Amino acid sequence: MSTVALQITPSGILWAVIPEPLSLDGDNPVAAGTMPWPVSRRPRPDRLPLDIEERVLAYQALLTLLADLGAEDVLLAVEDGVDRIRVGVVEVVLDHADVRVVTVAAHDEGAIGIVGEAVDGMVSGPRF
Repeated sequence: MSTVALQITPSGILWAVIPEPLSLDGDNPVAAGTMPWPVSRRPRPDRLPLDIEERVLAYQALLTLLADLGAEDVLLAVEDGVDRIRVGVVEVVLDHADVRVVTVAAHDEGAIGIVGEAVDGMVSGPRF
C-alpha cells in the first residue's frame, strides 16, 4: 500500500506517490501524473444531465486511479478556485476508497512538491 499526494486544481488532479522503500542516502524517484477532469463525449438527452454525468465519470476515474496506485494514505491539497462540486466528488471518492486523508497546503509544484516535502521530512528524521 502506498501514500499518494493529490492536488486538486481547476483543470484536474495532480498526483504523485511517495516511493517505497525510501532511500536514506540516495535518490527517491517519484511516480507522478495528471488526471484532467473528465468530459463527456456522448451527451444524450435520455441520459443523465451533462454536469451530473461528468461528476460520475470523475468519481469512476479517481476511484480507479487510487486503486491502481494502491493508495492507503492520501495527502490532499485543494487549490483556490476549484469548483466546490468537484471537491465534493473527490471527498466522496476518498471516503469510498477507504483511505486515510491528511489535508495539506497546495504546493506551487503540485503533488510532486507535496511528496518532495514529505520525503524530505521522513528522510531527515525527527528533530530534537
